[in-house]
Amino acid sequence: MTATGLREALDALFVVPPEHRWGDVGRAEARALLSCDEPTLSALVRHGLPTSGHPDGDRFDSRDLFNLGLHSVGHDTVVARTFALALRWMRAGTDRLVAGRPARLDVNLSCGGPQECGAGARSHITRPRPEVYGGSVESLHMCHRPGGEQPAGTPPPGLRMTARLRLTGQLAPLRSAAARDAVRHFLDVGLRWVKLPGPLQADVRLARSHGIASCASASLHLAHLLQSAGLDATTRVGWVIGLEMEHAWVEVVDTDGETKLLDPVFALFAGMLPGANPAFRDADHALRTNRLVPTALPAGAALAVHSCDGPPATPRVAVTTSFEKERT
Repeated sequence: MTATGLREALDALFVVPPEHRWGDVGRAEARALLSCDEPTLSALVRHGLPTSGHPDGDRFDSRDLFNLGLHSVGHDTVVARTFALALRWMRAGTDRLVAGRPARLDVNLSCGGPQECGAGARSHITRPRPEVYGGSVESLHMCHRPGGEQPAGTPPPGLRMTARLRLTGQLAPLRSAAARDAVRHFLDVGLRWVKLPGPLQADVRLARSHGIASCASASLHLAHLLQSAGLDATTRVGWVIGLEMEHAWVEVVDTDGETKLLDPVFALFAGMLPGANPAFRDADHALRTNRLVPTALPAGAALAVHSCDGPPATPRVAVTTSFEKERT
């Protein structure tokens, strides 16, 4: 197995800026994620793969490693295999991608600070709105642990949302020539999807200048192209069943008066996944998969927020999603 692909991917890597860096991965895990040996990892560090000092040895940013492993052409990595496995559903037939299906969404939010929150702690998780696409909320429960004084060892206050949903998709012709041209223009640029720190995900100028895309920046960019062509276009953010992540996409009012969904990042994913359903990259059609869980928020908005009396801290958010069996 050659490490040339890793070296070439490193040359094109957008490195997480120092002010946003995590030192959350050690050398052993880094070697496993990149499927490389110790001399190769050391060579990558010498060539510019950032590390941060730690008493137990070098620490890497997991997003740097993910992006490096994902875009390492010709070098098989755990990252790339895991990514392809998570997206295997994109190979399904169109009927399967748009059929109505029951799903479960579980979002756990907790304080990311090192200390317990005070009495002023507040947590919020945005509710799903599947009804905007013809789906429904079958049940939704919020479980909140209040702030204030707590016994030693008690977990910081947090919030959990559990929802059972009915989701549905749609494949519709995209009738506007201007909209089709905007989609083709976006795809022709050849952006690379990468994981970015939260504060940078909606920075369209940064993304374009480095040839990269996050869900938010890609959606905002495509929406701008559509708006520049005189079309009514907006963005929306939500979750994806099976990917355990936040996602953003575009809605545009077509010339037939119907609002169609365009998903620029799923189009990028399909270009990376052999055998993906061609409808994901078909500029003549708008594909809304049944895996999207919409909210009422636009791209770039946070779906889960937390504030407390202590120093500011990024909240910890764990998302679990799945399709469920049809009830009889």
